[in-house]
Amino acid sequence: MEQKYVLVVDDNSDVRTLVEDALLMFGLESRMARNGSEALAMIQEAAPSAMILDLMMPHVNGFSVLAALSRVQEKTPIPIIILSALVDQAGHVAKLPGVVGVMAKGEFSIERFRSLLDGAGLGLTA
Repeated sequence: MEQKYVLVVDDNSDVRTLVEDALLMFGLESRMARNGSEALAMIQEAAPSAMILDLMMPHVNGFSVLAALSRVQEKTPIPIIILSALVDQAGHVAKLPGVVGVMAKGEFSIERFRSLLDGAGLGLTA
């Protein structure tokens, strides 16, 4: 049986650590990717229960990850939470396939993060 996990995709190691610690606090296993290329490779190996995705990254950015996943979202849906400094005010990002929530990095709060995880359908223990 595949072990479920949350995939955290961000080029900033401090952000990855913050999110990893928050997920651990909620009793969720996580795996880290530094860019979209790593994320897509990890998803091919084992699809995550959900993904926390930055949009602005080197190599393969978050928009490219969303585009690649849009082709498989109907078959294997992955709830995606956008955590990025680039959050549009008009709400266009939240309407992209698979995106269940959006949070600006500068506005990170544990309460809001928990709410987004709930919206992604993850059962939380804390």
